[in-house]
Formats: sequence, structure tokens, C-alpha cells
Amino acid sequence: MFGVFVRSFVLAVNRLLFDGLSKLYEEIQRYREAELHKTERRSSHDTSELSIPSTSSPSTRFLWHQGDETMDDMQLSSATSSELLPSQAAPGDRLSQSQKQFFLHDTVQLIELGQSVGAMSIRGHSVRPASRTNPDELFVAYLDLVNRREYDAAVEALHAYHDVALAATRRLRQALRGRSEAAANGTTGAPGTSGLHFLGSGVQYAALNLAGLHILFDRYEVAADSLHEAIRVAQHHGDHICVAFALSWLIRIQQAQGKPIAQVSALVVNTIERADELALPSLQALVALTGLEYDLLVSTSGRPSSSALASFPAPRPLALWDRLDDVERAVNQLADTVPTVSLGGGNAGRTLGNLMMNMHPAGGAVGGNNAASAGSNPTRVGGMKWKQSADSVLQTLWSLQGKSTLAASLGWRMVGKRAVAAAFDDVFWVAYRESASAREIALWLARMVLNQATTRSKELDPPTESFNVAFADALNHLHDLMHAQRIPNHDLLMYPSLQRALHQVFFSWSLNRGEHAMNDFHIHQIIALSPASSNYPTYLTALLMQAQGWGEREQYEHCFQQLDELETICDDRGYEYLLAQVLINRSRYRQRSAIGQHGPFDALPDLLRAIGICQTHSFELLLAEAHVIMAEIYLAMAKINDALQLIHEQRAFVNEHGSIQLLAESLLLEAKIALAIPFDSPEEEEDEDDKDTRLQRCLELIRESETLWQTLQHWKKLREIAFLKATIHRQQRSVVFDREASNAAAKAFFEYEKLLREAQGREIESGFKLSTLAQLDRVVQSRMQTCI
Repeated sequence: MFGVFVRSFVLAVNRLLFDGLSKLYEEIQRYREAELHKTERRSSHDTSELSIPSTSSPSTRFLWHQGDETMDDMQLSSATSSELLPSQAAPGDRLSQSQKQFFLHDTVQLIELGQSVGAMSIRGHSVRPASRTNPDELFVAYLDLVNRREYDAAVEALHAYHDVALAATRRLRQALRGRSEAAANGTTGAPGTSGLHFLGSGVQYAALNLAGLHILFDRYEVAADSLHEAIRVAQHHGDHICVAFALSWLIRIQQAQGKPIAQVSALVVNTIERADELALPSLQALVALTGLEYDLLVSTSGRPSSSALASFPAPRPLALWDRLDDVERAVNQLADTVPTVSLGGGNAGRTLGNLMMNMHPAGGAVGGNNAASAGSNPTRVGGMKWKQSADSVLQTLWSLQGKSTLAASLGWRMVGKRAVAAAFDDVFWVAYRESASAREIALWLARMVLNQATTRSKELDPPTESFNVAFADALNHLHDLMHAQRIPNHDLLMYPSLQRALHQVFFSWSLNRGEHAMNDFHIHQIIALSPASSNYPTYLTALLMQAQGWGEREQYEHCFQQLDELETICDDRGYEYLLAQVLINRSRYRQRSAIGQHGPFDALPDLLRAIGICQTHSFELLLAEAHVIMAEIYLAMAKINDALQLIHEQRAFVNEHGSIQLLAESLLLEAKIALAIPFDSPEEEEDEDDKDTRLQRCLELIRESETLWQTLQHWKKLREIAFLKATIHRQQRSVVFDREASNAAAKAFFEYEKLLREAQGREIESGFKLSTLAQLDRVVQSRMQTCI
């Protein structure tokens, strides 16, 4: 019959004219292109996982493995969402698969930088991320919904994505199982299917990604349930890699929820051991960074014994170097797995694909006969078997380097090495700003604005000298920094970390000026931005700031009650850094509220305990702050020489690393100590010239301290300085007595007294918002109108 058909076809063609032949040729061409297009679509689902492309799929950095066949048949989405699927074929469907792939890849990068993707277009064609069969387009839709903070739609998009991804995985498994059964009937050593969960996307990774979505929306309880589900399914399949990553996410959740130190430390040890066994450098680096951040806050005495943790030396700066070195080694190990290939070349993906296959113990077979060899032979497995492109690995390397830089800056600033921390901040801004996510940039900017508001020297390019107030300078510098990067300012300002930092700056500003109503407003905003359920250490820090506000307005009963509660919490959970801050503040306010000659002794127990914690953990800035309070107690106890020696011993360190307030307090206290030395003491036999010289030295110290307090607009301290200056001028001889300076100091005293009275009744600005830079500038201008 086929021969009869061919013969009749040939006769019919011979009878056609030229016009008919042209139409026949066009029809055959159209039919051939349609068949080729169908073949390419089928092969993209069946064989794309067997090679590694040079440019990654948007979803390859998030989904790596596959699960059981029966579980893959489940539909994760409730129904096909009409919002995700196009009502008709979009014009962008005429684009080739490679064009769509590169365009979607760029779109994912824009979304990760914080830009919202509405209607996407390329060369005049509209591309809608809603294809029913293309997982990459569904994944782009999911990322965009997350970026726009649409929780319900994002959950539905993620489920729809996994439905498509699991279907592709199921077809791949069936193909490989057929090859395995056919080869088993023939030769030995054929690829097995027991290790196929290292190839695609399984239900355990659907649960893992769902947990990540819950974490992004601060739903930590639900996220923990999803992680436990991912661990159960992964253990059922023997997928140790998924278990390791789920444990690393559980560490973050338990840290945010303020779990006890022993529980979190045990989880850290377990994850470190699994990462070492599975030879996953990226996981090793992430766990090391997590351990570094956690170790900076908590006590090391509560850790369980482990070879991985016991190798860290006791002195805090050395331990910090050692942990950062672990991160660097893990990142370098991951970098060693990337071959030297041209990412633009056509053979780059195949070269990486061959490398990937050679990493498996079966020597080119996927899975092989030994399915459990992922941890038994880590030197041959390497750290790339869960990655699917060179681009993904390089992006992971760069991201880990940026995270390591941020962690190093945090660590060195916490132990008092501000110059070293500033160097790491510069490296991040110059080297990693372009590739960092919007969340990381917001975190870095938050750290910068807080640092600029408390330190004298500018760690980056100095801002425009529009203000002489440290807080206004810091906010003005933030304005300049945000104009220097590509992320929309509105989206960046709305990140909780940056909003919290802005309110902290305004809180300190209003606290110094005695603006009680504004102070209450900002502290309530900070607490609202630091929920206990999702960021427990930050929530405790907000409560400490609230206690400081009560202490500065002399509401000591509320202050001590809050500090006592914070001490109990920090003791139970081992938050040593926060505990030292609590003890220092309580000793400061006990010393201020002390009555009678035995009053200073009430502050000594807390202060001595805080000094011990700071010395043990090398919290040098906190130690310097505690020494200033100790010198004040020595002065109240008439131990003048001890107080002066304590201030002199740390003067160089405070000048180099101290904050504006710490340096101002040290200078003012040194002037008070010098002024407290009795002039008629037998050991101080000095003539009138020496007396005038010492008084002039006190005035110099007070003027230098006054300049710093003016930078902070601390009205109470400036009022005290005005009183001291007037007193010193009155003690000078008539020959050098400056009546005008004495009267000016007395006048300034009453001006600051007036400012304090006016500040107590000042309300928050009408329609106060910090959503845009223009609104931020208006608030700063309004606060600056109260300067004198």
C-alpha cells in the first residue's frame, strides 16, 4: 500500500504546474518545521538533565533532585491557576527556545536585584511567564510574585512549577529505567536507578522550596513544618544532600526563634558533619558563616563537644580568623570544581557535563551500582553534582564570597576592630555590590547608616557637608549611597532591616534631645519591625533600647524591670554579647540613681560581671564602655588616681576605634577627674600659675568633648558642660578670668534647659513616613530646625 501511495504521489506531482509545486514545497517545509519543533520540545524534557548548559535555567539554582515515582505523580497545585496560564498564545511564543532561555535568565537576575517584572518584552515581543509546560517561565512568575510580596499567588505558582518539574523528572526516570533494564539483560555495569534522586526535582525539594518561601514571608513555624516534611521524605529516599540543606535552614529558623544554645549548637554540629561527609563546599561555607554569626552572640561554654567545633581557639579574634578561613577553604574547594572553559562557547555545557559525569563513582554512569557512594567517596564526588550549569556555580561562588565579606565586617566590628571592619565593608561595596541581592544591599546600607551615625571618621566617600549633626550626616550619606546603585530606592527603603536602622537613628537622635513622644514612637516602630517569632535576637535588642529610653528619662523602675527580664533570657539562651550590654546599662543606671555614700557599690556587681564577659570574649568596645563607668564609680569613691589611670590606659584604643559618644564621655570624665583633684592637697604643692594651667587643660578637654556632644545634639550633656565651664571660669584668677566666656557659658546653660523643656512636648511629624528618599529628607530637615 505504501508503494501504491508513493507512485500516485509522484504522478500527481508530475502533473502540477509551477504554482502548484511552490505551494507543495511550502506545505512540506511547514510540516517539517512543525515536526522538528515537536521533537525539540520532547527532547528538552527527556535529555536536558543529562547535560549541563553554559547558561543556567532560571530554576537550576533552586531545584536539584528527584523523589519517588509514586510521589511524583501527585499534583502539588490545587488547580491550574488562570493567573499563571495565558488565555491565548503570546507573540513571544514565536521566539526560539534559546532566546527565551537567555531572556528568562536575565529576568531572574533582575528580580533577584529587587526589580519587579510586570510585562516583559524583548525586541518588541511580549513574553508572559505563564507557560503550562515550561518550568522556567513558571519559576520566573513565582520569583516575581515573591518579589511583589504576594504570598498566596506565590504559593500557587510554586506548586504549579513543581507539577511540571516532577512530570519531567518522571519521564526521565522512565527512560533511564528502560535503559537500565535493557543493559541488565546484556552487559554488567549499566547505570542503575537507585541514585536517580541526584538528577532532578523530587517532592522533598518541593517541600524544601516551600519552606524557603515561608521563611521569606517570616512564617517560621510553617517553614519548620515544611522542613521536617522534606527531611522525612528525603530520608525515605536516602537523599542525604536534601537532609543536610534542610538542617542548615533549620539552624536559621531556630536562631531567629531564639532556641536554647545547646539545641542550636547540636544542629550546627550535625550539619557540619553531614556537609563534610557529602563533600558539599557551598553547604560547608554557609554553615561556617552561620556558626560565625551565632558564635559572636552566644557563649562558647554551652557548646557540645565536637571535633569540628573544638578546633576553634578560645581567644575570640583568633576564632574569628579561623572560621573565616574555613569559609574561604570551602569556597575555594567549590571553585576548584569549575573547569576553565569559555562560557560563551558552544562546548562549555558539554565539557561541564562530562566533568559532572566523571564525578560520579560509577565513572560516567548516573547513579551507578553503588547508590550510597555520595558520602563514601567524597574526593571523587566533589561539590557540583547537585549543580546543573557553570553559570550557577560561578554565581554561587560570588554570592558566598559576598556573604563571607559581610560576616567578616560584622565580626570585626563586634570585637572592636572598626578599621578592619571598614576595610571589609569597602570590599563588599566595590566588588560585590553589582551582584548582591536587594536584601543584602539593604542589610549593608543599614549597617552603614548606623555606623556613620556613631563614628567620627567616614568609612566611605565623605558625604556632602550639609549638616554638622552626626545623625543627619549619616542619613545624608545614605541618600548618596542609594543613588549610586541600580535598585529602585522605594523597594530598597521598604526592607525591614533598613527601616529598622532608620528608626534606630531617629531613636538615638530623639533620645539625646529628650523628645519623649518621638522616642516612644520610634521604639514602638523598631519593636514592630523586630517580631519575636522571626527575629528573636533583634527583638531583644529592641527591648534593650526601650530600657535605655526609660533610663535616660529617669524612669528607673521600668528600666530595671526590663533589664532584669532581659538578663534572665540572655542567661537561659547564652546570648553573651547582649548580656554584657544589659549588665553595663544596668550598672550605669544604678550608679546614676544611687543615693548616699554607699550608692556606687550597688553598681559594682553587674559591672564586674560585664567586664569579665567582655574580657573572655574580647568585646573590646564594650569593655572600654564598662571601664568608663568604673572610672565614674572610682571618682564617686574619691579614688582619683585609679580613675585617671583607667581612662589613660584605654585612651589610644578609644581614639582609634571608639564611637563618638564613648570618646565624648571619656574626655568629659577625664576633665571631671582633673577638676576633682584638690588644689590645696599636701601632695599637690603648686603655685597659682600651675593651678591656672591645670584649669586651662580642663577647659581644653571640656571644649573637645563639647564639640562631640554637639555633633550628637545631647542637650543634657551640653547643659552639664555649660555648668562646668562657668564653674571653671569662676575659679580662675582675676588676671586670666574671662567674664564674657563665663557669662556665655551661663547663657548656654539656660538655652539647653529651654531646649529640654520644649523637647518633652514635641510630637511626631504629621504624616511621618520613610517610604521614599524625599520623605526621609523632609523628616531630617524638620529635625534640624531645632539646632542652636
